[in-house]
Amino acid sequence: MKDVQEAYRNYQGNPENFKQGLRAYLEQVYSENYKLRNFARTVDSANRATIPIDAALDYFNIMGGVGYAAKGLKTLAMLPGYLAYDLYYIAKTKDLLGGLVINPVYEILSWASLGALPHVLAKYSKQADKYMVKEASKRFLSKISRKNLEDVVDSGSDVIARIGGREERRRAA
Repeated sequence: MKDVQEAYRNYQGNPENFKQGLRAYLEQVYSENYKLRNFARTVDSANRATIPIDAALDYFNIMGGVGYAAKGLKTLAMLPGYLAYDLYYIAKTKDLLGGLVINPVYEILSWASLGALPHVLAKYSKQADKYMVKEASKRFLSKISRKNLEDVVDSGSDVIARIGGREERRRAA
């Protein structure tokens, strides 16, 4: 993001051209990765839906210690969904640190916390959004470093044409 802010400050043309070009790349990357975003939203929804169960199991931990085992079984039941998301995330983003380290550590922390409160944060959706913004920014900055920005935001540009074509097809449907 700092690179985009610096490029914006250094840009000497019409600021709307800069914004329009960046917006086009954001829309393109979001359309390419909508399955990743939907998968992340599904995992976050499942996590939020089980918060009351985790809270009840935490009560049983306090009352007699049975809740840890039950929470572990619940986590094992959800493990295939987490693994599937992590594998898909790694395949799409090539982010081994996020998929193999950060996501499992997050789940361990949520298991250890009372009521699995970290699940309120919608971590997976934010992770997917962060990747998409980073990727769009990288593509946009790469393009403007090779070309004049007016060429990037020109209506004949392949990025704008693809996005515009998709929006027109969506409106027609």
